[in-house]
Amino acid sequence: MKPYEEIILPESELETMNAIWAAEEALDRPIYTRDIMEYGTDYLLGLKMTTVLTLVSRLLYKQFIRIQKVGRSNFYTATVKHADYQKRAYRNFLEGTFRSDRRDLAALLIADLSGEELAKAREIVTAAEK
Repeated sequence: MKPYEEIILPESELETMNAIWAAEEALDRPIYTRDIMEYGTDYLLGLKMTTVLTLVSRLLYKQFIRIQKVGRSNFYTATVKHADYQKRAYRNFLEGTFRSDRRDLAALLIADLSGEELAKAREIVTAAEK
């Protein structure tokens, strides 16, 4: 298996991690399985609890989360920060889909912006140039 620093999660596991990151941010504590369901999207809500537990076990195996058993309850804590994973996924997407050509990606994104979003993007570019 690849080191967890190189792993890009499949959609089902990413949805589970997104719920974990959201629950941790909102609750500021390790989370229970029910928290994962509460902070999950409709995708997770449509799954059976046993399926969610399978996804959690895959994330444990891949070292994206750790478990702490307290009595009969399991607490989960993310070991990978959301921002770190976003950077990794961005690099993977850029290298794979755009062959590392940021200009092609930027052109695609700019073409999809509304007028308000384009004005905000200009502000970001102007600030970055300074």
